[in-house]
Amino acid sequence: MKTTFGIMNRILKGIDSQMDSDFFDASVLTAEKYGITKNRFARILKMLSDARYIEGVEVIDEGEPDEFDETPYTRFKIIIGEVFLTFKGMEFLAQNTVTAQTFSMLKKIREIAPL
Repeated sequence: MKTTFGIMNRILKGIDSQMDSDFFDASVLTAEKYGITKNRFARILKMLSDARYIEGVEVIDEGEPDEFDETPYTRFKIIIGEVFLTFKGMEFLAQNTVTAQTFSMLKKIREIAPL
């Protein structure tokens, strides 16, 4: 199962990989790329934007559909502009990368020298 923090980390890494490009490649920001639903993806992008980890993304929550509305319904609308990591987003990414590396190293040590 994919954790929300793991997906957030992957999204931030994907955005970071675009920092040297002249134009942002929006294919980095699709639910399919991360193997999650569009609703989950929209909610994660909203969290990242609200927390000021990224800029250039707007997520609009259309709310619940009308009970008698027969038209196709999409809960979230995602508007992608020139997306970039903020300094806060870079700090989050760096901190979580170091934490993941430390956890991996401790796991390997435990395998070599069990308690």
